[in-house]
Amino acid sequence: MFLIQNNKFIHRFKKNVITIGQNPDSDLIVIGVGIAPKHVQLWLGADGQWWIKPTGDEPVYVSQTELTKPASRQIHFSDAFRISNQSFIIRDISEQSEVGGTLDEKNFKLQLGIHQRVLDTIKKTTSGLTEKQVQDRIVREIDAGLKEVKLNPDLEVHLAIKALRKLLQDRAQSYNKAAKAVFYDHSTSPEVQHAALIDQVEVTIQLTSGMALEEKIERIEALTSWALQRQQFSAPTKRLLALGLVKEQLLDIIFGLGPLEDLMSISGINDIMVLPSGKIFVDSGGRIQDSGRRMLTPEVSLSIIQRIVSRAGRRIDQTSPMADARVADGSRLNAIIEPLSVDGPSLTIRRFTTRPFSIKDLSRKGDLTDTVANFLHACIRARKNIVISGGTGSGKTTLLNALAGFIPDSERIITIEDTAEISLDQVHVVSLQSRPPNLEGKNAIPIRKLVRNALRMRPDRLIVGECRGGEALDMLQAMNTGHDGSLTTVHANSPVDAARRIEVMALEAEGIDLPSRAIREQISSAIDVIIQVNRFPNGTRKIVSITEVVDFDDEDGSIIIEEIYQYRWNKKRRGMSHRKLSFTGHVPTFVDELIETGIVTIDSMF
Repeated sequence: MFLIQNNKFIHRFKKNVITIGQNPDSDLIVIGVGIAPKHVQLWLGADGQWWIKPTGDEPVYVSQTELTKPASRQIHFSDAFRISNQSFIIRDISEQSEVGGTLDEKNFKLQLGIHQRVLDTIKKTTSGLTEKQVQDRIVREIDAGLKEVKLNPDLEVHLAIKALRKLLQDRAQSYNKAAKAVFYDHSTSPEVQHAALIDQVEVTIQLTSGMALEEKIERIEALTSWALQRQQFSAPTKRLLALGLVKEQLLDIIFGLGPLEDLMSISGINDIMVLPSGKIFVDSGGRIQDSGRRMLTPEVSLSIIQRIVSRAGRRIDQTSPMADARVADGSRLNAIIEPLSVDGPSLTIRRFTTRPFSIKDLSRKGDLTDTVANFLHACIRARKNIVISGGTGSGKTTLLNALAGFIPDSERIITIEDTAEISLDQVHVVSLQSRPPNLEGKNAIPIRKLVRNALRMRPDRLIVGECRGGEALDMLQAMNTGHDGSLTTVHANSPVDAARRIEVMALEAEGIDLPSRAIREQISSAIDVIIQVNRFPNGTRKIVSITEVVDFDDEDGSIIIEEIYQYRWNKKRRGMSHRKLSFTGHVPTFVDELIETGIVTIDSMF
């Protein structure tokens, strides 16, 4: 949250309760006549709104209305408050309003009209033209449509703010717009046209070269609208910004990813979900929220899906209405269209960080202790076969990437996936990806066939992104025939369920007829460790159990599993209980092998 003092000084706070006054322990110290030691308190309520109340004997003025102790009231982003001769404005990145939603709806209708005009013209006049000529014709038609647009003043300001915010973010993130450069002369690109304006606003909101990217983005999100109002830019500049944004959004719809284009450049978004209705939701920080964007039409959604899928060398149509594909930035797309998706096209994009999480990152976030991190490091170096179990979105692939980072550079790694997601820094890595059937329903290359082929490629480590079917049996046989140190993931709710699910998947292997007992024997001898990861209601993802697959019980034919670490409540610390991964008392049977790695000692592990 930011407080702008006297329309000039910017104060940043990363807390939900803020005190202002002359007292040295105030969060914001303000010295002056008529200012109490602790004059006013601001806090973020459970409703997500900021509240204000006087805490001293002097009054506070909110939008010219006097507020005295003990009264309190909500304070909105349009409200200014004053203590003595000092004025303040609140700005927060969570700023949302019904007015903004209404203006976005008007922008949506504006785009829809111009988009339809472009489509109608292109259908009639582009016969026999080259791809470049069609492209130029589309751009000219968009420009002609925008020239005729009469913008409502509120909509113009709204779009100008969004355009300026985007230009600032692109510069802050060094976003490469080379793909769009074809649509502009160098002099007419928004970045060049508004370079001086961007410089000016950067000074106003106090962006500096040494500032962390996270804080830059936070300042841009919260302070751009204030900066635009403060600078009092000319009407032509505002119109140029507004129409420039609409043009770019239309170009994204016709040639790119449409309203997904911006979302794909925001680092805090984990998942992007487009509903058949066209509404777009995002998962940010583990919570699903409406992005405020939507697709123009179902046809636009389908066009964008086909564009992504075809670039990945796959197809989606009425005969093959489901597809998984890798987006250019490494994200994973799943799309399903009619007739399977009854109300229209639906797509989900799972985004991955440009730099994969390491175990150190997970430790720093508090997801696991250094003791557990060292234990897992030792398991990888001791070539233990590990299965990561969890539900959808629980962080299985993230943890798999982090663990694979411990594999020495000297070893040859083969990765096998349906859609390439694993990203490793080691040099000697061969990535294999399954292939769906062609138009005739032939030439499919399933995961199972790739696992068998990988065994002939002299792997030191075999990593299967996820076992979903009969490949589980091939994975077990690989682990049992000298390919130690293999890694894979499965969907399951607990380590016990993971073992049972692997058994069921192995039994489903085509052309194999083995008794359940034989499969369980293979599981008990092949798998050493099962790591369970869970996603909690608040969006956090944590390792909740690390379990050893100990042995096979000959008497009752069951797999013996013992928990080594468990996520549980610990003794009170400073009067509060806390949860963490704690040693259960079971010492793994392979503890000597872990100690031989030199990474852990018997004392450090437990």
